[in-house]
Amino acid sequence: MPKMLRRLIREIKRHEHLAGLGPDQLCPSSGSSKDLDSHRRDIIHWLQVGYEEMTGADPTRRLLWDFRALDLRGSTRSTHRRTHDGRADFTVVSQAWLRDLAMEKCRIFTTSTKILELLTAVEVASRALEATADGGHHIKDLGPQHLDAITQAFRNWTHPDGTSRSTTRRYVGLEAVFALVDFGRRSRKLEGVTDAFLRDPEAHRLQLDPPAREEVGKAIPEAVITQLDQNLAQLECYAKYPDMAEDHQRLMIRTLYIVLRDTGRRPREVCPLRTDCVEFDADGPVLIWDNTKAGRSRRHLPIPSETAESIAAWRAVRDTLVTGDPRDGYLFPSGTPDRIDPYFRPASLARSLKIWVDAIPDLLSDATDAGGNRIPFDRLKVYPYAFRHSYAQRHADAGVPVDVLCELMDHQSISTTQGYYRVNQKRKREAIRTLSMHVTDRHGHPAPTASSTAYEMRSVAAPFGNCIEPSNVKAGGGSCPIRFQCSGCGFYRPDPSYLPVIEDHIRSLKADRETAAAMDVDTYVLRNLDDQIDGYRLVLSAMKDHLDALPDEEQQEVEQAGILLRRLRAGSGGRTQLPLTVKTRTQTP
Repeated sequence: MPKMLRRLIREIKRHEHLAGLGPDQLCPSSGSSKDLDSHRRDIIHWLQVGYEEMTGADPTRRLLWDFRALDLRGSTRSTHRRTHDGRADFTVVSQAWLRDLAMEKCRIFTTSTKILELLTAVEVASRALEATADGGHHIKDLGPQHLDAITQAFRNWTHPDGTSRSTTRRYVGLEAVFALVDFGRRSRKLEGVTDAFLRDPEAHRLQLDPPAREEVGKAIPEAVITQLDQNLAQLECYAKYPDMAEDHQRLMIRTLYIVLRDTGRRPREVCPLRTDCVEFDADGPVLIWDNTKAGRSRRHLPIPSETAESIAAWRAVRDTLVTGDPRDGYLFPSGTPDRIDPYFRPASLARSLKIWVDAIPDLLSDATDAGGNRIPFDRLKVYPYAFRHSYAQRHADAGVPVDVLCELMDHQSISTTQGYYRVNQKRKREAIRTLSMHVTDRHGHPAPTASSTAYEMRSVAAPFGNCIEPSNVKAGGGSCPIRFQCSGCGFYRPDPSYLPVIEDHIRSLKADRETAAAMDVDTYVLRNLDDQIDGYRLVLSAMKDHLDALPDEEQQEVEQAGILLRRLRAGSGGRTQLPLTVKTRTQTP
């Protein structure tokens, strides 16, 4: 705009040079306008850029970066330079070492978005450090308390209006800060920092427990655990214990493994066990432990006598290792007193197990290839938490009732326990083979299947027994032509595993009949309910008479097979439900 330029030029005449002038010094304050403000800001900006290019000055050495001068794109998706103002103000970072590190990292970025994202995360960390006792200003004094403060700050990070930020945003911010610290170590920009400022992956993460449910189906096969036990003499402790003899370190880590294997507790529940964690009641040794995930303290778990003996052997050595600090109260102490937790780190346990497992020459699974040879086991599947799944699978394979196993795992819900193990395929086949010989038709007459394969392939689980109607089998049990009135269907094939369900359904039908009778319904409705009740009673009576005639040993076998198949059906989503559909109601005018 020529008018504005002429006005600015008149003011410029009184200056010997323009280097270092601010926009307010370029024109009089009186009579200013938005157009004049825009002109003076642009002129000063580009004069400054040209001056720095001429003198070779680096604009990224200043604490305030102008994105227009840095020729940055707005984002990785943009192919154009920024067309609007943008700045990065590093004065918000009060710790000099953290500010210099952030500026060094930002110099390699090509987009302003990445710079602003990192600077925002670093600002959160800076405020957290400022709130500590020493403010986090000296590199050599950085330790676990500063890492704790940074982690907690991102856990509590909110928007300016107080609303919580998304989990993803807080996670990305926390990881960006720790990645920046790692960058400083690799580039030697953090000279003087000690190992006390090393991140603990277990403690310094956004959430102490994963938001998703615990992993399922990850049990280590017993055959693999047997091989691990055979190589136990090679397990070493890969953690720093400057004041502990190497043979004592070996005994400690091997005892840790034994407790982890035999008790099924989580790694963060085994590592902090107290020195007096074993007691004895009338039935034998009991482990005293804390369920840290659910917040339940001093839980009691029966353990094998061999496990208690292993703990006692280590305890005899442990009692001689008095340190005079909080570590003395823990069965598996930390290596140095400056750790966040005074007990063995779960991360060190995982590392020791991994190095040990990777060094075992041959680790074979219980599966075989086409030639009948055992195939190698995936070593990545051996990690501390997997032994909890192995504990559950071991007890499930031994026939421990699910409610008892739920108590052993210290779960509040049986469904949680069921997610920890899978029914052994061999046991499943044996159960199906057993029950396939005791199938009846709707009249209660024996109708055994030719094989267990036919039992599975030619039938489908319906609410009150198996069904062999072809279209319903193809639909997975969800396409019954007569709406699950099974007792009147020629394709109905129940087996003894459905006895409890049939009994419950008879009681339900009786209740429905009483309700219907009180409603003064037509006789055909009552007749239909009576016929269904009689039909199910006939099937129930015939199966019970057949089972009573079997030898006691065979009766027990059928009963256990029924329990197993009912557990399988419950684990796959519960009893098959009637396919009811809720339709949208239309309002009548």
